[in-house]
Amino acid sequence: LGRELFQQPLDAPHARLLIEAQREPALLGDVIDLVSALAVGRPLFSWRPEDPADDLRESGCDVTAVLRAMREGDPRRHGLNAWVLGEARRNAKRLRKAHRVDPEETRIDRRALAMLFLRADPRLAHVARRRKRRVAFSNGGTEVELGRESAAEAAEDKLEAILALDERAIGVGKRDTRVFVTCAMPAPLTWLRDAGLGRDRLAGVKLARRKVVATVERVYAKKVLDEREESPKGALARRAVAKLILEGRMLRGAREAIEERLTQKALAQRLAAAGFEVSGVPIEVDDAPVPTLEDHLRARIAELGLETGEDAQLLSVDDLLPDALPEWIRDLLDERYPRRVDLGDAGYEVDYDLDRRQVLLRMVRGTRTKPPPLSYLPKFEGFKICVETRRGMHVVRARG
Repeated sequence: LGRELFQQPLDAPHARLLIEAQREPALLGDVIDLVSALAVGRPLFSWRPEDPADDLRESGCDVTAVLRAMREGDPRRHGLNAWVLGEARRNAKRLRKAHRVDPEETRIDRRALAMLFLRADPRLAHVARRRKRRVAFSNGGTEVELGRESAAEAAEDKLEAILALDERAIGVGKRDTRVFVTCAMPAPLTWLRDAGLGRDRLAGVKLARRKVVATVERVYAKKVLDEREESPKGALARRAVAKLILEGRMLRGAREAIEERLTQKALAQRLAAAGFEVSGVPIEVDDAPVPTLEDHLRARIAELGLETGEDAQLLSVDDLLPDALPEWIRDLLDERYPRRVDLGDAGYEVDYDLDRRQVLLRMVRGTRTKPPPLSYLPKFEGFKICVETRRGMHVVRARG
């Protein structure tokens, strides 16, 4: 492509359009006329005629206006710059001769041209962004605005998207720069979708008759181009199944079982790193980073080779569990460093602060107003023990 661009007597953006048009002879003449006018680098239109019938920009599309001006334009009647028109037509004559294309009066197929432009450079597509006093357009990068001379400017409030075929930048103040589109082709969002722009995003997922059904959005520059329901495949299927499991709508109990193992391993690593021992024996556990619940689930589903929503029916809870800690470490944690403590009339979740050597038992069930006796609690060797009840914080043991 670089060599082809270098061989064209045009700037790279315009040459890219011409190279793509060479693959579609039916549109080559239109593209030659368009890039010939843009290559002049000066405004083709000088003023608007009083009679709307003579206003070539009345169509609201700069591409249509330029092509009509190149073929039927009269400077006095249509408000054109005679010098620019002359230069543009001379450019077109040279390019038509080089590409062996005869002048022809064909119907302008805007959609076909738009598809060609987007194949040549998908970044031409800009979606509308409504601001307080203006409409900006974005392709995910710098926002642009329609120039006053653009045929599309009058109806910008109604535009969904444009293809920005020519631009100019103007400095505003000492630091700011605004970019104005001087040749715009209005386009509905469906054209961008049909051109394959954007990426699929999982918007929702449900189980219908035990089958995974995903709501998928096609998104370009943060704008939803389309929405559809389908049985997901590939990465979307894996995200959809993970979402169902995380929300407890599939394989109930899987989330809690996975979370328990991950949290247990993370606690064992923290205890080992802090040098905690049991009866003089160091706690030993591998130091591989413990993933988040969501990251583990997505990675595990990918490892299992899930490719479609239907594959989810083959999954079991055991398939998704992370590797268990050695039995002696699990028994040790359950006995001396548990995550939960159940005393019959009250239940507590346990938070460990290794830096302060403190455990905090937070009551999550029951109505106790006083902390339980120390003898009712696990040993929590080396930790200060605090209990949080409905009436506040209580220190049960000041030193480990």
